[in-house]
Amino acid sequence: MKGWEKPIFELHGLLKSVEKNIPSKTPQVLMIREGKVKKKKGKNFEGKPQAAKGKGKKAPQNPPPKKKEKVAKDDTCFECRVVGHWKRNCPKYLAELKNKKVEEGVQKE
Repeated sequence: MKGWEKPIFELHGLLKSVEKNIPSKTPQVLMIREGKVKKKKGKNFEGKPQAAKGKGKKAPQNPPPKKKEKVAKDDTCFECRVVGHWKRNCPKYLAELKNKKVEEGVQKE
């Protein structure tokens, strides 16, 4: 801790001379260009070679899902309380909907 009485410009000069002797781990960026970053072909981000795309074996496709059993065969309809269908398939409910559409069409005209 020698040199407490040295002025700031001398300390700054000493700091610059020491910084020149310290090896830098990463190179400094001198200029940044605008635009997209181009990736090197054939290498991934770790520098390992990539597998060729579109060549060789294709990835296995998932099989289509199996068809479900009819769930409504044991359930009752909320509209007419009959076992075997749901409200969306109930003949009474569908007839009511059809009548409402016909009545609305007559009233609009």
